[in-house]
Parts: sequence; C-alpha cells; structure tokens
Amino acid sequence: MADGKEADPAVPKSRSALLNEMVTDHRAGPFHQAELLYRQALVADPNNAETWQLLGLIAHQAGYHDKGAAHIHQALLLSPGNAAYLNSLGSIYQEKGDYEQAIPCFQEVIRLEPTHLLAHHSLGSALTHVGRHEEAIATFRLGLAQAPWQPAIHNSLGEVYQRLCRFPKAMTAYRLASLAEPSFGLAHHNYLHLTNLAPGWDTGTIFDEHRFWGLRAALRQPYRYPNSLDPERPLRIGYVSADFREHPLARFIEPVLRNHNHADSIVSLYAEVPVPDEVTRRLQGWSHNWRITAGQTPQEVARQIREDAIDILVDLTGHHAGNRLDVFAQQPAPVQVTYLGSPNTTGLPAIDYWLTDKVLHPPDEPVQAVERLFHLPEAFFCFEPPASAPPVSPLPALRRGRFTFGSNHHLQQLNDDVLALWARVLDAVPGSRLLFVDRACFPEVVAWLRSRFQTLDIAPERIEARQPLRLGEPDLDVYDEIDLILDTFPVTGHASTCEALWMGVPVVTLSGERTASRLSTAVLTPLGLTDLIAAAPEDYVAQAQRLANDLDGLAALRQGLRHRMERLCDGSTFTRQLEAAYRRIWRDWCATQSAESKAVSAPRPSIMARRENPQEAAPPRMTRLNPSRTIEIIVPVRPGDRDRFPVPDVPGRISTRIQECTDGNLSRLYRDAYLDSRADLVLFKHDDFCFRHWESFEAQAWDLLQHHPILGVAGTRAFAPQRLPWWRQTAQPGLMDGLNRGMVSHPLPAGLPTSGTANGYHQTLYGPPGPVAVLDGVLLAVLRRWEGNMPLFGQFTKEDVAAWWDDAFGRHFYDMAFTFNASLAFQEAKLGPACYAMVADVTHESVGTPDRAWQEAAMRFVSRYGGAKPVRV
Repeated sequence: MADGKEADPAVPKSRSALLNEMVTDHRAGPFHQAELLYRQALVADPNNAETWQLLGLIAHQAGYHDKGAAHIHQALLLSPGNAAYLNSLGSIYQEKGDYEQAIPCFQEVIRLEPTHLLAHHSLGSALTHVGRHEEAIATFRLGLAQAPWQPAIHNSLGEVYQRLCRFPKAMTAYRLASLAEPSFGLAHHNYLHLTNLAPGWDTGTIFDEHRFWGLRAALRQPYRYPNSLDPERPLRIGYVSADFREHPLARFIEPVLRNHNHADSIVSLYAEVPVPDEVTRRLQGWSHNWRITAGQTPQEVARQIREDAIDILVDLTGHHAGNRLDVFAQQPAPVQVTYLGSPNTTGLPAIDYWLTDKVLHPPDEPVQAVERLFHLPEAFFCFEPPASAPPVSPLPALRRGRFTFGSNHHLQQLNDDVLALWARVLDAVPGSRLLFVDRACFPEVVAWLRSRFQTLDIAPERIEARQPLRLGEPDLDVYDEIDLILDTFPVTGHASTCEALWMGVPVVTLSGERTASRLSTAVLTPLGLTDLIAAAPEDYVAQAQRLANDLDGLAALRQGLRHRMERLCDGSTFTRQLEAAYRRIWRDWCATQSAESKAVSAPRPSIMARRENPQEAAPPRMTRLNPSRTIEIIVPVRPGDRDRFPVPDVPGRISTRIQECTDGNLSRLYRDAYLDSRADLVLFKHDDFCFRHWESFEAQAWDLLQHHPILGVAGTRAFAPQRLPWWRQTAQPGLMDGLNRGMVSHPLPAGLPTSGTANGYHQTLYGPPGPVAVLDGVLLAVLRRWEGNMPLFGQFTKEDVAAWWDDAFGRHFYDMAFTFNASLAFQEAKLGPACYAMVADVTHESVGTPDRAWQEAAMRFVSRYGGAKPVRV
C-alpha cells in the first residue's frame, strides 16, 4: 500500500476491487489462472453478468469459441440488451466463421448504440462474408458518415468494391485508408495488389506505384552480418509466408521443401499462420526450424531471423494478404529474394532478387522491377498435384451434347473487357454455357453476372455458377462438367491453370505485356501448348471456337494433358535448379564482401538508374541516408503565425528556419535564405503543407536528387480544376513532361467536418489522392552542394542558382519562374532536366482557387517567358 502497510486479509475486498484484480490477471495471463479467479468469483456471486462476460472472453481467447459464446449468453440473460456483451458475442461467432449468427448480434448493437463504430465495421465484414455486398457497403458508409477518418472501415469498403470488380471505387477507398493512417500497411498492399487486377493500367505506372511504396517502406539502418563468407558451405535458407496452409501456394512450395538437399540446405519456415491446419503440419515436417510469426512485430521477427543466421531470406507472399514485407524492410538477412507470391515487383529496395523465368520476363524486354531478375533455366515453378485428384473424365460435351466453358478463377479477376470477350465466345459457339466456380458465387453475385451477360445479349440461362462443395479445398469433381477453361486478363490463372490441366481441361489464355498477363503462358509454353495462347482478342475467340468445334480432337487432348503436366511436377529436378540459383546468388554476395564482412546500408540497385537503363549489368547503389548531410527547412509564415505546423526534428542534421514574410515576396525570401544557408539541401516549405512521413520523403528525395538537383511538389487536376487551363496556357507543358510522378491530396470542399489536431498536425478532411498535374510551389527542394552523378552541376555557383528566382513573381508563379529558369540553364549546359515533381505522403490544405492577383501574375509570366523553350523529356 502507499503508506507501506500490508492489506488486512480479514477485510473483504469490494466487488469492484476484486473484479479489477481479476481483469488485471486476465490481461497479464496466463488464461487458466484468470479463468480460475472468475469461476471463484461466480461461486460467490453467480448472477454477476460482467464476470460471465469476462469468463466468456477467456474461453474465446483460449480457442474455445462455443464455450465462450455460452458464457456470454448467460451474461445477456442477466443483463439483457447490453451492447458490449452483444458485440463480444458477435465477435466470437465471426471469428469461428458463423457469420449468420454474428450479423443479428451486431445489428442489435447498432440499434442500441447507433454510433458504435466497431459494430458497424464488424457488421459490414460479416455481411461481406455471406455475400450481402450491397448491405455491407451501406453499413460501412454509415460508419464513415460518423467518423470519416477510420482507416479500417475505408479498407474494408475497398475490399467489398474489389470483390464486386468496382476497381475505381476500391482504389479510392484504399487511398483514403492510407491517408487516414499512413502506416496502415494493409491498405497499401491492397491498393498495389489491385493495380494488377485493374485493366487500363500501363506497366510503367504499375511499376511506379510499387516503387514509390517501396521507397516509403524502406529502412536504411546499417547492420553488420556475421554470416560466414564461405561460398560453398551449407546455406541457411528462410522462407516467409502467410500461406503455409490449405492454399494454392502450398502446392508450389511443398515439392521444394520435400526435395531440398538437407545436407546442403538448412531450411527455416517463418509462418504468418494464426490457425494451422493439416497442410501446415505437413510443411512443418519438412523444415529444420519452424517459427510462428503471427502477432509478432517486424522487429521481433527480424531479430529471430538474425538469430537463426539466415543467409538467403525468401518472400513467398508479395503484396497479398498476410505478407511480412515489413520484416524484409528490416534487412535481417544478407540476401533477400521474392518468389512465387506476386506477379509484380515488390517495390522494396531491400529485396535483391526476383526468381522468374524467360517466359514471364523475356531477357530482351526492359526490366520494371527494383529487384534484379534471376531467370531459372526452365519454368519458374513446380506443381504438386492434389492427392485427392480423381482420374481424368471423358469429355463432358460428348456425354451431354452441350459444350461447357468454365471459369475457375476468383471472381475479382473479372472486368468488363473479360465479360465482353467471353460473351463473344459464347456467341461464337451456339448453345454453349458458361459455368463459374468460386466461393464468392453467392446469389447476389450470380444475379449480377447473369444481368451483366444479358446486357451483352447472352441469355441468363446460359450462365451458371456454384460454390465449391468444401470451402477452402479444391472442387476437382467440377472438371467433370467443363470442356474448356476461359482464362481471365490482365491477371491470368496460375494455380487454377495448373489444376485445370492436371484434370485434363485445356485453358485458352490471352497473353499481354504485364507479368501478371503471362502466368498461364508460363505454364502452357513448356508443355508445348502454345496454340492455346492468344496474342489478341480475335485469336482468343477463334481458338475457343476451334476447340469447341473439334470435339474428337479436344477429347484426345484432354486425355493426354495429365501426362504432359508431369514435366512440371518433377519436384526433385526443379529443387536442384532452385538450389543452384541460391548457390550462385550466395557466391555473388560473398564475392562482393570484404573479409571482415563490412557493414552495409541498403546495398540496393538505384531505382532511377534501373528505370533509365534496365539492361545495366551492375546498377549503382541507392543513395544512402548519410547522417553527415544537413538539411535546412525554410518556412515562410504570416507575422504572428509561427506555431501552426509540425516540422521534423533531428538535432544536428535537420534545422528549421521559420521566417516571417512581411511583404509577401516569397521569391526574395527564398533567394536570401538560399544564399544564407550552409546546409547541403534547402527545403522551402509552405505553412499549409505537411509531411505525413518525413523519413519516407527524405529517402525519396535523396535518391531522386542523384538525377535532378531541384524537386517540387505538384498539385492535382481533380482538386485544382481552375488551374489546369492556366497551366496549359502559361507554363509550357514541356517543362516537366514525363517527370510528374506520384500522388498528392488536397482538402475536400468546405463545410465537411475535420478531425481536429492530432500529433501536432492540423488534420483536415482530405480527399483521395490524385496524380500530379500542375506545379504548386508548396515545397521546393534545392541542393546547395552537388554530390551525385552530375558533376557538371558544379559549374553553377550559388549566385547563379539564386538568380533563377525572379522578384517579379514574389507571391505567384515564383515556383514556375524558378524551375523554368533552372530548366533553361540546364538545357544550355546540356545537363538534362533540372526539376522533378514528386509527392511522397504529403498533404496540402489549399484547394488552390486562383484569385485576381494570381491571374495577373499568370499574364506577366506569359509576357516574360512565353517564348522560351524549356527542356522536354
């Protein structure tokens, strides 16, 4: 006690004091001790509803969901209409997968407490799982109407839209989730995964999105690896995945784990698997070390990997659900590799290699990846056929007298282009039907599919759909009804293609420029089935029609496919090839290290250099965050308005100068500050501009400054529509053509609520980020001392750079005048572009409506610079 006296055991504790003690024990664990205390309390007071509730939560947390639900039912009998108890009961039902019972619990919570945000989120998620998507959308939107900055609800709303193939809305929801909480990794990963699914995206833009994420996520903390530099010793290989369970990936990794040469490879598995199953236990048996990572922080997992002395760490998940790219960002192993998990670059500079093949990545094509490609000699994968696979059945069309096309893909791989092409196939084969098989084939979704095909002049009765008989397991019997699989695009099948071929069903695919569009091609090519690969939609329809009209030929092909597939199921041969790749990668790493295993700080290829010269054999290293580099941030403010905004604080390296601007001439203020500054990099930052993540901005800035000594932040077309015509008229669009990259967010229209102040930021309700479109001088970054790959920059003195500011544009267009003059100077010196417009997790509070002074400045700008010819890129 506070006075040093012991509590008198003869004095009974109050009920609330006893309950507080039990809750403390509950939180501290172990669970059985807290359960014992709760049961003792119920002996004394069997009608205490709160104790029954807590006892139910203990049982639930220990994995006894039915017992937990029973205890909370008892609490509700004692305290009817208790919203907290109902929410706990719904959560138990939801976690055990009984969504139909969870839904009324959450609905009742919302009826009792309409502002209960957790119940809105939980209800929407439960409705999503049972296929009541429109109700789920309405529920999520009701929650967001009360709290617009709930990242988890925005993300879940995006997932529903993605299931319904409403990709633009899904992307907006994911972006809003990321804006609400920049560290909310799930929304970032969902967004990047969606860039693969959505049609209309070019490969360069998809690459940019991934690499910008990677720059934000990258860490550059030096670490000295103690691993032995013997290039021929047994290798310690670690595999990281959320899919060491009943999952398509298990069919590709199990033959590798089973066939590893355990005399030469010490295998550790890092499993992000909270609920193991039979497949989990089988895979665990093929490893030397089994580590459960679910619930652990990136630092904890990275520490374990270092303790295990892993030489080569392999990511098997990419940006899919449950990934641990946050662990790879910690650089816990000397060599890091991505493999199998995603049909795109991770974007993470900390990953060194991407294991692929020459079909996915033809050697003569530009590389759009931050990783170095390593081509395996044959296919990039090995397939493990399902042990439960029945024999290949005869061709269904010969038995039924009707041709059946099939789709065995996730329905979220559909889009308008796919459905339109499939309608053309059905039209070309009269009387045929199309059978969808996916767990998402709920009645609401099936009705949507039939309605969509009806608009394409395909009768609804020709469209059939079913869910697998056993959710989570392959429904192999369905292939007894399917004659030919129609592949999706731009993401094609891979596991689904292998499964169909093993069951004797050919797959017609449309190959494309994206890696994701070549997955089926990478399966069909080594099997000699290139006639099933279409290069254009017309070829796709023609191939499907040809096969449907030649039933005897199709029947013969069907019976021979399993034998062909055996070539891709040789786990021993494939694993030897994979181990040879690991050995070569390890030898290369050892050759680059000194005998003392020197410390490294992000020894990764330069993203900018890789983009500009994709065939470069030995790309330069990425810029390191050098602690000796100094940065000064110049912030002009109105008189008396010094404390309005947050700034980074790194003593000795980053300083901030808050300078009152009394005459409104920002050009003069910036020029004088530049001349006066002694920092290596000078940032000119408006007071209505916020870094959401300073570290990620700084990392991007230093990397880009290898190529462009001036950086600027641009505005968006969507949130500054009035500016675009003036930009086109006045600013010579060639000034930065091809150099605008990234996204920026501006506030939504006035009148919407804000979330106040948090963590020193003035939080305004920002809309979804849009691509940069117009230069907006809320931030300019200018080097004072050049150390990059352009030594000729040294010919410009600091007085030369200062002269690029033009006092005639003190408040408006000073940014354009400065970058325009810089571009002209660089053009004359034949140095290439001087300015790069970038955005990295930033927000800008201004909506940017031009006033009269702005328009007058625009006319002066035209008069002075209208005839100039800036650098075009």
